[in-house]
Amino acid sequence: MKFSKCTENQKFGGACIAIFMLGTGSAIASTGNAPDSVVAKLNMALIHSMKMGPSSSYKSRFHALYPEMIHAYDFSKIAHYSLGTAWDKLSAPEKKQFVQALTHYSVANYAAHFT
Repeated sequence: MKFSKCTENQKFGGACIAIFMLGTGSAIASTGNAPDSVVAKLNMALIHSMKMGPSSSYKSRFHALYPEMIHAYDFSKIAHYSLGTAWDKLSAPEKKQFVQALTHYSVANYAAHFT
């Protein structure tokens, strides 16, 4: 009796079922990193920034938003996808510098607009 090889779709479907059955959703929720929790924390930080009002300094808004933004966004992956194949040509220090610049720019943009 011969068994046929699994197709890629069957392998993918099996992997999805296995992940579902392992209950990864509860593991994510228990760590406090559930997507709704991350978004809620970022929204609270943005609302706090706006409640600080126009009399608040840019610097204070930046520092209020920074921790939640680095938690909500994976700036390393964003940087990698932004640069595409050019990412592979950068040295490790250049990659780190680019990620830091992207992170700073992103937080600065939020701090400037959520007044």
